[in-house]
Amino acid sequence: MTVMATGNRKSAYEKVRDAMAPQIKAQTSESLCIALMAIDGDRLDEPERIVRGILEEELVNRHPEADAASIRWSDDLEGTESHAEVIVAAVLKALGR
Repeated sequence: MTVMATGNRKSAYEKVRDAMAPQIKAQTSESLCIALMAIDGDRLDEPERIVRGILEEELVNRHPEADAASIRWSDDLEGTESHAEVIVAAVLKALGR
């Protein structure tokens, strides 16, 4: 779920991701799961959507199982779980929780 910059200018997503990187990297996967579920929802404003995307990206990068679940989710047009729920479930399963 990488967002590409246009030209040499960074997108808002990239700016926030780069600024948050040290704090995100320092967190356990479980902490990131909790944060992701706390911010998951349909009525998010732009900053909340950016943070949700950054958390999803970090968990998918850390856990191949979450990446596979994310891909399956994007192919499943009839699923009722949110993208965040699918990622968190895969991470927690991988961690034996």
